[in-house]
Amino acid sequence: MLNVDCTLELNDCVTIGADAALGHGVMVLTSSHDLGRHTRRAGRLHRRPVTIGAGAWIGANSVILPGVTVGDGAVVMSNSVVNDDVPADSLVAGAPATIVVRRLPK
Repeated sequence: MLNVDCTLELNDCVTIGADAALGHGVMVLTSSHDLGRHTRRAGRLHRRPVTIGAGAWIGANSVILPGVTVGDGAVVMSNSVVNDDVPADSLVAGAPATIVVRRLPK
């Protein structure tokens, strides 16, 4: 499920598993820039795929950054910025997102 105002940047592959849900205003980004010199801080562009596992739930207004895998059954709380992989069946929150619950019930 993709709710209203979601953004899927497709500079690389985005894989969304069965029964995953993306809340209002979620951004899935597949590209960013290296830090450049002082004359142009947005340096060389790089692309990396994003995977959102089956049954995962991405809360409203969260941002999934390039190269991240959100595991099956994981939950990303609203307004989180995910810059690292999220283990399956865990719950993360914050900016940057950190693990709040390591193992949600199945």
